[in-house]
This record gives sequence, structure tokens and C-alpha cells, in this order.
Amino acid sequence: EASSAAPRKDSSNYPRKATRSTSDDQDYRSRSRNTKSKGKRSHRSRKESAIDIQAALWFLIFIEVLILLGLVCAFYALATRRILVRPRIWRLQTIPGTGGFEEMAISSSSEHCSELARTLFVEGIRPILIASVVKFCMEIQQPDRSGKLGSSVAVHYSNSTGCRCTSGQSEMSNSKSHIQKFVHQVRVDPSAEGRGPFSELFPNDLSTTLAFLEGVTRDEMEHAASVLYMEHGAKLIALTIYSVSALELGFLMKDEMLFDKSAEMSRRDKAEIVTIPNFHDKLEEYFSMYTIRDDIAQRYAYINKDLTFKDKNQSDVDDLPKFLNEKQKFDQLLYQPRWWPLEPMPDRDGRKYCYPTEPSIAPHLFSMLEGNDSSASDYIGNQGIDADRAFEALWYYMYTLYEKVYSQSHIPHEWTPFFTLEDRPEELRPMGANFFTLTTPDEAFAYIGTLGSRFGSLSSKAYMNNLAHNFAYKFDKSKGYSNSLHPFLMISNDRVDAAYAGSPGFPTLSLGIPRMLFSIIMHNVFNVKLEEAVSYPLIFPNLEGNRSFYHNGYPFSDQIAKDKIKSSTYAPQHFRDSAAVIELRIDEKTGTRKQYPFYKNKKVLGFQFNTRALGV
Repeated sequence: EASSAAPRKDSSNYPRKATRSTSDDQDYRSRSRNTKSKGKRSHRSRKESAIDIQAALWFLIFIEVLILLGLVCAFYALATRRILVRPRIWRLQTIPGTGGFEEMAISSSSEHCSELARTLFVEGIRPILIASVVKFCMEIQQPDRSGKLGSSVAVHYSNSTGCRCTSGQSEMSNSKSHIQKFVHQVRVDPSAEGRGPFSELFPNDLSTTLAFLEGVTRDEMEHAASVLYMEHGAKLIALTIYSVSALELGFLMKDEMLFDKSAEMSRRDKAEIVTIPNFHDKLEEYFSMYTIRDDIAQRYAYINKDLTFKDKNQSDVDDLPKFLNEKQKFDQLLYQPRWWPLEPMPDRDGRKYCYPTEPSIAPHLFSMLEGNDSSASDYIGNQGIDADRAFEALWYYMYTLYEKVYSQSHIPHEWTPFFTLEDRPEELRPMGANFFTLTTPDEAFAYIGTLGSRFGSLSSKAYMNNLAHNFAYKFDKSKGYSNSLHPFLMISNDRVDAAYAGSPGFPTLSLGIPRMLFSIIMHNVFNVKLEEAVSYPLIFPNLEGNRSFYHNGYPFSDQIAKDKIKSSTYAPQHFRDSAAVIELRIDEKTGTRKQYPFYKNKKVLGFQFNTRALGV
């Protein structure tokens, strides 16, 4: 039983064991498959996670690169702003050649004439006679910029004389018939030598010359003439006439003062050494102006009479009494006082300004600085670069000036026929002028003169100014101030603090007025040295439309562009932007009061040409 039971036990247990083994294998295989599946899924998940992480890392790297580039750009912009804007534009490089002089200083549009003035001072010549010689020197060296038949004005200040000025711009005939004949002549032959001199009846440049010679003895004149002849001689360097025909310079070049009609003198190149015909005779005539003024009066009367009455018709006969009345006016001009005494105009900060009277636009300009109700500081913000803040005041002043001009009487109906002249290339020619400032510790001069052939018709009347430049559509806005001359002296405590003479003309033709106002603001409000103030980039509103501006290299700030500027363009190339300035201030090293002359040329950036500023 025992033996027979054992096999049953074995036989009965065998299938069960086999069954459990198969199930375990299946479970194992199932678990293996599940494990492999999970492993694959886990691997895929890890791989996908790695890809996601890698993408996230690249994205973060990209963001970091952008941030880094942004920081680099920001630092670069700040560095560029600091390097380029602050030191080179707003802080400006050290002005070259600027030095302080104790006894005398001069800045002029001619280096040679500045050197001559210094020589005359060393020789003991009085300042007023030095000013006269410098005027003659510039007329000889730059005849296309000034002369006897042109316009000129000078301002002078000393403790003994006070503030005074010469008579200012030249005057045009009051006879409509005279003007119409002249305009007709220009229309018939635009190339005729009629620009300037023939439109002139009362050349106030002559009055300025007589003012400079007033009170000078004959011995002093001879002394100055001898020094001038030794230093100057009959030869000089041509500065401004570059392939310009003598015909274009008109009557002055050929008959009156400087050159003869010879072919060899009809053209000359800039910087060429030329010989002045009859130099000694011209010098003698200049210093004998008082003794020959009667002859000059008759000569001008003959010139105008011969031009306007050569037809000898009835209308000329009827117009003769008007001409004779103007002849009397011219005689009065010759014999009236040379200097007009003026009361310096004070501003709110205690400074006073000595400037020419009408017909110059200077009274309008300085009335804005008078400060009874306001001053430049009232229109300047509290933050930002000084030049940007100064622009705020300049913006206000320029629009105030335009409003003052607009508010004057309407254009006379007689002007209408003169707005129909056709434009010619002359409208893009620069406005040439000679100017200088001369100071000693006790007195100061500022002078501007122009011939007119490159400046206008020499008249303060709008309908005559368009004959040379033909900006008739703008003169109805400028009311005839396009040829305005506006030098000035700044005075405090009965001493001259600054002398200024710059490019003349209204902002439709020149940068002179905005440059002068901007320099005054920078100097008076922000205590910027005058030689630096005249060298800043400039921006100013023009008359073309609302929020329209001219500029010359001005680096705009976002706030200015947003608040003030709608559109801006570079100032036309023919716009002049030069200035001869002298500031009298305390020397930082010695503590003594010195004179710092500076001549600013037209260049906007870079080194300013300053060899025309000298002193003793």
C-alpha cells in the first residue's frame, strides 16, 4: 500500500507542479514585457524630457544672449552718448588758440587785419583810429564783402562817451518812380551791374567811416597811414573772391575805390597774391574823407541823377523835385552827428546791452531780453543737457521775434509788383560781410559791414532786397529785415563784458540771429564761456510752418523731438554762421581781468579756425 501510494502521490503532484511553473513563466514573461515596455516608455520619456530640457536651455541661452546684447547696446549707447555727445558736442573740445590778453584784443574776419590792428596798438595808435584802419584793411582785402557803397554799422562804448552807434543800414530812394526804373533795368538785363550801388542814394557806410575818423588829428592819420602802408603795402592775399568777375561786384570794383578796369584785375583766385592799383591814392582818399565829403555828395548825386533822369521825359521832370528833396536828405546825412548816443538796454539780471538802433532789427531782438516780465530762465526746464534747455528759451524767443515782425503794419500795396521777379541762382549765394570786435580795458567796438552784391540790394525795404536774392515770398514775412546788421556790446558795472559781431541777416537767409540769441542764453544762464557758446550745434524754428526747424548738426533728444519738433532739415549751405567775439572775464589762474578773443567760422564740429583773434 505504501509502495502503491507513492506513485500516485508523484503522479498526482506532477501536473500541478508543471502548471505552476508555466504560470510563473508566463507571469515572468509578462512582467519582463511590462518592464521592457515601461523601460522603453521611460527611456522615451527621459529622452523627451532631455529634449525639452535642452530646448529650454537653448531658449534660456537665447534670452540671456538677448539680454546680454541689450545690455551691451545700452552700455554702448551710454558710452557713445558720453564720448560723442558730452565731450565733443555739448562739452566741446578745448577751443584752440584761445588766450587772455590784458591790454588789447581783436577778432575779425581777416587774420591779416587783426595782425595789423595789434601792430597799430603797439605803435600807440588810439583804438578808434585802429578801428578805422581795420575797416579799410578789410575793404581792401575782401572787397566783395564791404565798401563805400555798401551798408555798415558800428557800436562803441567807453566811460567818457557811453553807449553810441553809427547810423546803420543804407537807405533807399523814397521815390516810387526811381525804384520802378531800377527794377525795370534789372528785369531787362539781369546781368547788368545794377545790383546794389545804383539802388543806393544814402550809403551809410560812408557815415560809419566818418564816425571812426571823428576827432582824429591829421598827424594821427598820417601816422596810422604810414604804419598801414609799411605793414600792408600794395600787395595782399585775396581771401573771398574766387573766380568772381569784377562785373558781378558792380560799380564799386571798377570805378570807385579798389580796382581799375584792366583785364588782369577782372578775375582773381582765392589766396592769390594781388597788387592793389593806386594803393597810396586810395589810402589818402580814405583818410581825407572829411575834406572831400562835399565832392562825394556831388558824385553820388550825379550817379543817381544820371541813372534816373537820362530819358529826360515828362515823368522825369515831374519827379525832379522829389530827387532834389532826397539830395537834401543826403546832405543832412553827411553833416549830421556821426555817432548817435544810446541808452543801454538793461535785462532783469542787471546786464546792459549796447546795440544799433533802427532800421536794424536789433531793437526787436534785445527788447525780448529786457526782462520786465520774463527772461530766458523762465522758459528753461530743470533737467537735461544745458544746450537742450537753452533751446527751450531760443524756441520761445524766435517765435516771439516772428510775432513782433508779423504784428507790424501790413505790406504796402506798392510792394506787390516787386514780388513777380523770377528766381535766379543768386538766391543761393552766401551773404558776405566783414566784421570785427575790438576791445581795451576802457572801451570796445563792434562792427559789421556788407557790400550788398551778395547780400541784398542794400536796402532795409523788402521790395528792394529781393533784387539780389529774389526771396520775395519770404520778405513779406521778414518785413525788410533780411539785411539787418546787429552787433552788440554787453556791459555791467560800467565795464564791457563782451563784444559780439556775427553773420548778419534775418533767419530766412542767415544763422546770425539764432546764433546770437543762443550764445547769449548759454553765456548768461549757464555760465558758458562765450567762445564755447558760439561753437555749439544749433537748432531754431524757421518760418516755413508750424514746428518746422533748421539745424546744423544738432543731436536731438527724444523729449525735444516729441514736444517741439515736427520736421527739421539742415540749414542751407549758403546760410552764414560766423562770429567775431571777445569776452572780458577773470583769469582763473592769475585772478586778473583779461580779454579773450575768438573767431568762429562756419564749421559746426571739430576745431574752430581761430587765427584771426589776436591781442597784446
